[in-house]
Amino acid sequence: MASSGCFGKDAYRFLSEIPIGGEGGWDILTIDSAASRLYVSHATKVVVVDLNTNSVTGEIADTPGVHAFLAVPEVQRGFSSNGKESKSSVVDLITLKTTSKFNTGSNPDAVVYEPRHGEVYVFKDMGVNTWVAFAGSDNNAVVDGDFAVTEDQLQPVLSSLLKDKINIVAIHQHMAHEEPRILFFHYWGKGTAKDLAQAIKGGMLVAGLLQVSSPR
Repeated sequence: MASSGCFGKDAYRFLSEIPIGGEGGWDILTIDSAASRLYVSHATKVVVVDLNTNSVTGEIADTPGVHAFLAVPEVQRGFSSNGKESKSSVVDLITLKTTSKFNTGSNPDAVVYEPRHGEVYVFKDMGVNTWVAFAGSDNNAVVDGDFAVTEDQLQPVLSSLLKDKINIVAIHQHMAHEEPRILFFHYWGKGTAKDLAQAIKGGMLVAGLLQVSSPR
């Protein structure tokens, strides 16, 4: 796994490479800042990386077609979206062992924790959806979500988000032979809630996904 400035000039620079290994595809990456861990969704497992040493320290097995994994430190549990079996694994963050699974409906994708009510939301990926979720406080917030855009919208939206320091995680397709062609990308960012909301709003305006009118 590597990091580079491929989406915008001087936006990023290469620092180091973390060997992950293994076969199969990749999807959403998530960070547990409290534990200094990076969770890498990788085919049928979730690879756990220690961000203090930039090395693989473990893996969460039996997550077929995993799209995302979200750690919830408050309860020492993590939740995956296993696309190929339409289930979510509930994982002990200390042992990295699955304690249970529950049905989600077809092809679960993103996972979001809502701390106010202590609820985990697993989103099904069966439509053309753009969504956004916030966590944290007004002054120290995190934003996460997906954009669904056409090919012509992709680069302008990426440029808008990168300008406002929103990180792009992955760009991919969910369908075949659709017209017009739809591309999906995951994103995340950290900052004040107001700045993050303005950044995502800017991307939506560029894509024509949000209409703003002034009061008369």
